[in-house]
Amino acid sequence: MDKPLLCNCLWPPLEDLSKALEEALENSKSAHSEIYSHDTSQIQTVATEWLKILLINKGGDNLFRRIKDWINERETEIWPKTYTSLCRLAARTRERESLSIDFANDAHKHLDSFREHAESRAESYIELARAIYPVSPDESSIYFDRAIEIASRIGEENIDRWAALLHLAKAAGEPGNPRPKTAYRLSRIAELTYEYVARDKHFDWDSTVESLTNLCPSSALAVLSRWRDRRFGYSGRLFPLVIYQLCNQGLLPAHTPISLCGIDAQWKRLQDLKRMIAESDHVNVQVASQIAYRYLQFSPPVGSEIKELKELSNNSGLDFTGLERFVARDSESVSKDVASTREAAHTTLKKEQPLDWDEIFQDVDFGCSIKIRSAYDLGHSYGSAYYCSSFFREAFKRVAVGKESQFVRAICTWPDFDIFMVRVLLDELLSKPLKQQSLKKALEYAVIKVCRKEPEMISRRGWRALLPFERLSDEGLVSDDDVVLATIEGFESQTKKLGASGFFKLIDPLAATLSPSEADEALNFGFDLLEELLKPEDGDGPWLDDLKPPISLISSLAGYIWSGLGSPVASERWEHAHAVRAAVELGWAEILDALASWADTEEAFPFVDQNLEFYLWHARQWLLIGLVRGGIENSTALRSVVSFLHRMVNLNHVLIRDLAAQGLQALATSGELDYTEVSDFTSVNQPILSEVPYSGWPELDIEEEIDCEDALTEDEKYYFGIDIGPYWLAPLGRAF
Repeated sequence: MDKPLLCNCLWPPLEDLSKALEEALENSKSAHSEIYSHDTSQIQTVATEWLKILLINKGGDNLFRRIKDWINERETEIWPKTYTSLCRLAARTRERESLSIDFANDAHKHLDSFREHAESRAESYIELARAIYPVSPDESSIYFDRAIEIASRIGEENIDRWAALLHLAKAAGEPGNPRPKTAYRLSRIAELTYEYVARDKHFDWDSTVESLTNLCPSSALAVLSRWRDRRFGYSGRLFPLVIYQLCNQGLLPAHTPISLCGIDAQWKRLQDLKRMIAESDHVNVQVASQIAYRYLQFSPPVGSEIKELKELSNNSGLDFTGLERFVARDSESVSKDVASTREAAHTTLKKEQPLDWDEIFQDVDFGCSIKIRSAYDLGHSYGSAYYCSSFFREAFKRVAVGKESQFVRAICTWPDFDIFMVRVLLDELLSKPLKQQSLKKALEYAVIKVCRKEPEMISRRGWRALLPFERLSDEGLVSDDDVVLATIEGFESQTKKLGASGFFKLIDPLAATLSPSEADEALNFGFDLLEELLKPEDGDGPWLDDLKPPISLISSLAGYIWSGLGSPVASERWEHAHAVRAAVELGWAEILDALASWADTEEAFPFVDQNLEFYLWHARQWLLIGLVRGGIENSTALRSVVSFLHRMVNLNHVLIRDLAAQGLQALATSGELDYTEVSDFTSVNQPILSEVPYSGWPELDIEEEIDCEDALTEDEKYYFGIDIGPYWLAPLGRAF
């Protein structure tokens, strides 16, 4: 708002107040340029300053009605915080108490429907309670209670509780025995838990998806599809996690990621291609490589990826067109990076002063805990240039061969020996093969000791794992059973000191001792405890049998693609049509049959959010686009969907009929379909009546048209592109 106008509004004659306010409002509109048309911050300022002016000048009721009408017209643009500010101003002005109640009610309505982190919502309710307190302590109490309700709905141990549920979910997973109801309940609690997580990075998405997949692979795909609909989580990250897990378990063929790589997601396209070549199943490797390389170019390969592609090309005889262009560009980039690295290294060398490790380790007995500790403290006293990893690295260089195990056991006796020291030891020693059995035993001793000493820090899987327990188990250094037992013993010795967080962490080792049915029972017990906190609108509501996905995993994957084809977002439909195209090129008949079956059902539940519209005609059209485009490369694969194409060619939809006819034409042309098996598809969308010129149109008044055009501004005029006439208007003219 312009400052002179604002000053004029503060203390004008009362008869001029309305006029000055309207002038200020008009000035504010002109300042709201088109560039910032989606920025509503100026609206908040206008509302707040306008009310301040009215309250200072003691404006009349008609002026207050004017501002209320203005705010109501912009209800969706006013922030809850702004309503609270307006409430605070009115509540502290005599005779405007009723107005403050109105603003408080508006703030409450917006906050109740506002989807933000629970902590922020609770703070907003506390601010609202303080704002309305001078007018109504009772009303203030209601809002304060609402803040308490939100804050206590989950509790501070939210993340630890969720981790405990995930441990039970992983233990409940049983191959060949899917648990769709348990998987659905887990997904519903996931949405509730996430609502009360401060930041996205604190939510363990990877373990959540892994647990859903373990419980029921088909349900995992159905849940992710519905999450994609309501924009919960990032489908581009979560979907590949499920697919890779299913491929690793042998439940989906190796070419699945390549078939789906047209969907914009975090695919490992080069690794997918290498795995495909290694497994060399029935799918043509040359075709798969071209599909993978087609989409690999959208995120151009660099460095080692280019080298691996060249090796694949040479060793497997695969042709990657344009690879040399990437090689040339990468070489230029590497030259620049080397120059930058040298300059940075030169700068670093100037700043850092290396430690004299020979002096630090002088006369140190590497089997004596006290002397090693003295050397450790000496190096630490030299300042920030000292690092624990550097100390262990330099120490191992000086330990006599065969004495390494004594050094490790000596460190384990330090009072402050913890999991982070074990991690540094493992990073140093596991970087090369371990040959000494005594050193392996010493490392096992160190790991087991820290499990007993710090059980709350032990997480065997997921992003919270501080030690590589899976690798230790795979290499035979420390068994998973020993880690579980040591951790339980550690918790047992500290039960009197454990809080809620500690008891939730105890679930991790305990879950490893349960059978799948026992873990499922315990998991559902946990869900029952949280059931009263769930609202009917959370997730997809209470469990229904309709939420159960198909038993067939291929059918479920097709359901995921089918729902994407019917998305209201054009880019998503385009991506999933690319997945259909790739399936046709690969000749993946099972997925094509399943897609045709979904198209015949005319629905997509449980792969779509039941509260959102599924665009059936979009899905059919984009399915056919993918089929026809893939059929250009591999028309043989369309043989499995012939009956579907027949049905589509008879629908009352111009584009769908035309696309279906193109698919049948491709089959007939390639000899896969006898012309006697189909009707005359060449007549699809062709007129059956002869054209009759119509001469009854009134003559166009050119002068009148010119006058009309002159009356239009540049913003109001619309110019057709060069393709509109021959490709859009002319056919419309022939048809109508």
